Amino acid sequence: RTVVGLMSGADLTHTIEGLTTLMEEFEFHLKHFDDIIGENITKLNTISERMENVEWRLEDMDRITRTLGGLGLNIRVQNAILKRPVEGIRALGEDIKKLSEDITEKSGYITRDTKNLTGIVHGSRLRISELSAVQKNEAAKIIKSTASNIGSLEDKYSRTTKSAQEISSHSREISQSIQEIVVVIQFHDIIRQQYENSRNAFIRMAGILEGAPGSDGLSQTAGDLARFCVHEGAPLCRTRENFVTTVLSVIENLKVLSGSVNKLLDEVKLLLSVGSSTEGSFLETIDVSLASVHSSVTAFSASGMVQGELSGATTMVVDTLAEISGFIRAIEYIGDEIELIAFNAAVQADQIGEEGRALGVVADQIQRLSSATQINTTSITGILKDIGSYAEELSSDVGTGERDYTLKIRETSEKLSGFTSLLTDLNKELISAIRSIDETGNGLVNEIDMIIGSISIHEDVALVSDAVISNLREVFSEVTRQFPFAPGINEFNITQSYDQMLEVEVKRLQSEGKTGAVRNSSEEFGANVELFS
Repeated sequence: RTVVGLMSGADLTHTIEGLTTLMEEFEFHLKHFDDIIGENITKLNTISERMENVEWRLEDMDRITRTLGGLGLNIRVQNAILKRPVEGIRALGEDIKKLSEDITEKSGYITRDTKNLTGIVHGSRLRISELSAVQKNEAAKIIKSTASNIGSLEDKYSRTTKSAQEISSHSREISQSIQEIVVVIQFHDIIRQQYENSRNAFIRMAGILEGAPGSDGLSQTAGDLARFCVHEGAPLCRTRENFVTTVLSVIENLKVLSGSVNKLLDEVKLLLSVGSSTEGSFLETIDVSLASVHSSVTAFSASGMVQGELSGATTMVVDTLAEISGFIRAIEYIGDEIELIAFNAAVQADQIGEEGRALGVVADQIQRLSSATQINTTSITGILKDIGSYAEELSSDVGTGERDYTLKIRETSEKLSGFTSLLTDLNKELISAIRSIDETGNGLVNEIDMIIGSISIHEDVALVSDAVISNLREVFSEVTRQFPFAPGINEFNITQSYDQMLEVEVKRLQSEGKTGAVRNSSEEFGANVELFS
């Protein structure tokens, strides 16, 4: 009852339902995280595309700075052509050249960072795709392993009912065998009383013989003795057969009992699908397997491969954007200075007059390039703001997704650990019950077999009873030979053997159906007379 109760109880049902639900949730969360990863990859692609726009703007900036450098040289040349060269104009030309070189330098840094960032995003996309495939494969293994365990649990659970019926049937056989043994033993007590009554009859007959009168009364005593030999020999013969039959019935029922216990032990072993009920149960295999699944889920959660890659890529994007923004601000500041220099050059050209007209043209060109520089830097700044917005969203999504991912996988791991602990405890209870069944059952079988092998009393009783019946036969033969005309002897057919008369008497008693008919004279069986009906 304990084993069947454990195998078909609420704990096992709860485990099956819980594991099924857990794996459904696990698959749902994985799909949800896959969707988030897909969205994040899309955002990375958008960042990569926007960075290409930055590169295009940087190419335009490179063209502008080369032109600025040439204009700076042109200012110095125009100043040298003047009849009276102006030191301030020469300095302005040198400043223009220096600032254009600064812009070129900063643009180079931006170009470098942009290319690096583009490479990082591209590499991260590839790496995330690879890691995502690896994690999906690991997740599939976890789901498959758990599904296999659920299948084993369900299969064993469905077989439990049939096994329980078999065990119950063997239990009924055991109870029936025990009841029959008890009944037979009770009947054995009746047979013992029959033997006691026969013994008492012999004692009384011995007393009659000891007090028999002289030769005048011998004929009457001989007749009584002849009748005694037949009338007491018949129940003695019948009691002997009953006793032997009873003991053989006990032996047979003990054999049935031993066989039923062995069947019960075999059925329990079959129920648990193990070679020996002391080795373990099928739950032990599932327990170990689920523990392995739990370790896989824990490692799966701890690795956080995709989330880690996304987090790293997001951090690189944010850090690189901050660095590029610093270079852009520097370029904007340089652009302001170039614009101021262009204004000063124009003022200087006006002061020189007609001779400085060419210088004024150069100053106008510098102003236009300065404006173009500002437009490019403003455009790049706008692009960077957009990228920064995507990066913030990505960072937020990655952070939230990573927290949710870690939380959900941790919950899965904890629930798996709970089911593993439950099965471990259930397995311990099963093993304890199995060992108790095995030890008690085998001990009982051994004891029954030992008892069966030691029962020989029926042989001893049969031997003694046969000897007494043989003695009665001899006494009857001697009495009927010496006193053929004694009173009562004529009721027996002297030509028949004693065994034949005894057989007739036994059949007569059996046909009457009452052992009480075997009584000698008016002797009663006492308080147990109803047991002989």
